[in-house]
Amino acid sequence: MTRNLKNFTAGLLILVVVSCKHKAIPKIRECVQLTDTMFCINTALDEDDVNREMEFSLDETRGYMCTTPSDKLIMEKFILDVVEENEKLVRRLRRCER
Repeated sequence: MTRNLKNFTAGLLILVVVSCKHKAIPKIRECVQLTDTMFCINTALDEDDVNREMEFSLDETRGYMCTTPSDKLIMEKFILDVVEENEKLVRRLRRCER
């Protein structure tokens, strides 16, 4: 019973410490392919910026992956950082269980 209490306390402390850090999702361009065009919203720009919403011909979007390649790399890095953070927490929790 004491071990379970220690594990619970350690897990709770980890959650409290982690919950203090907020990792915001990066702001990127989000695109939807329409019939002959692609409509994009650049969430990195302010809502009142005239360049926030754009429509491109499909020729102009060659190489896009429903976002720009650079924004895709930003999201991939964000995801890898979150996965790495999660793995660290799992390792810490396993150490506490021993």
